[in-house]
Amino acid sequence: MLFIYRALTMGGIETLFLRLAKDRYREGKVTKILLLSKPNKSDLELLTDIKLYAEVYFAKDIFTLSVLSNVLPLLLPIKQEAVRGLLENVKQIHVSSGHNALLAYKLINETNIKNTYITVGFYHSREFPNYRTSNLPFYEKVNSHFVLNFLPKENLLTFSSSIVELYQKKFTIDLAEAKTFRIGVIDTTSLLYKQYKDSTSDRQIKLCSIGRLVNFKTYNLWMIDVVYKLRNSGLNITYDIYGTGPLYDSMQLKIKQYNLERYVRLLGGIEYKEIQSELTKYDLFIGSGTAIIEASAVGVCSIIGLESIKKPQTYGYFCDFADIDYNIIDKSIELQSVENIIKEFSALTNEQRASLSKKHIDVTANIFSIQACSKAFETGVYKSIALKSFEYSPVRYVMSFLFNKLLSSLSKEHYVNNKYKIN
Repeated sequence: MLFIYRALTMGGIETLFLRLAKDRYREGKVTKILLLSKPNKSDLELLTDIKLYAEVYFAKDIFTLSVLSNVLPLLLPIKQEAVRGLLENVKQIHVSSGHNALLAYKLINETNIKNTYITVGFYHSREFPNYRTSNLPFYEKVNSHFVLNFLPKENLLTFSSSIVELYQKKFTIDLAEAKTFRIGVIDTTSLLYKQYKDSTSDRQIKLCSIGRLVNFKTYNLWMIDVVYKLRNSGLNITYDIYGTGPLYDSMQLKIKQYNLERYVRLLGGIEYKEIQSELTKYDLFIGSGTAIIEASAVGVCSIIGLESIKKPQTYGYFCDFADIDYNIIDKSIELQSVENIIKEFSALTNEQRASLSKKHIDVTANIFSIQACSKAFETGVYKSIALKSFEYSPVRYVMSFLFNKLLSSLSKEHYVNNKYKIN
């Protein structure tokens, strides 16, 4: 199995690849990873860990003129023998974007390797917009057309039934034949657990978040407002935020404006191997993605951080909504005040907190096992595709990508900056 990705920074997809590689290694299976960016663009600890379980390749290994590989891989000539070696005994190439799906198609086309199938994971509900939309940039139309219309539906991996329903309702695109299973986050053989006991006499609430500080994760900003209000109401609460990204400066400014420097801390990145032990120090977690699953798995009571929502509202605790795609706003679910949930949590006894904690542990262990996920990647029917049968202009594609990247730097309202916002 081969994964193609840009770089191993600390995030949900990247850590999934690590867990899959580790589980496959235990099973005696070979995993390969092709990274399009230079090694120094990856998290050193994550890269070091994954090399224990997978063969890691970089752009320089397969492209001539690899200095341009991060921008122009679809146009670069490949090293034929190197790519043949990369694809040797590879039955599945897995990607998370339309661009990398096209690159996988380029590699098998130019080496004329048959019976290797390309699978695409829907790691975000807005990754593949409707290719019929007239105002989409050309490169995005090609991405979505290739994934949603050209690839066999059986090769698409949707990690919740909500994704299938969304594409049917919003885009009238039928993904009924896509493979649906939950992302594997939990290795139940090696977990630490939060213990809700011996709370301090002043009932301090220790809250944390882990994740990228990106614009569509709006809870990163409004949670500072929530903590400010809670402290003004007399609640002894602290909030630690792990992560880096474009919102960092805005968050730091807001913390200073509220004089919350002693109570809200921006702690930067965290090493993956430290996540479990750090999480168990906290009473509450708020967030999304795989981080909320990590927190729930060790028994930290976790509030869903809805993405792209302007008000501090949530569905509730993750253990009550783990079976849905919590990144999709479902208008049939009543939203609750995050502030009120935290206030109610502060009034719980240790026994009540322990009961809520156990509910989180049980739900995540049942649904998000890495062992079950690893098996799901390899079971069922995938289909190979005809070589040299998808036509588009790589030159126009790259020009469109670069042009829209430039426009996005000039306007916050540009499509590129708002692609992942959930309406």
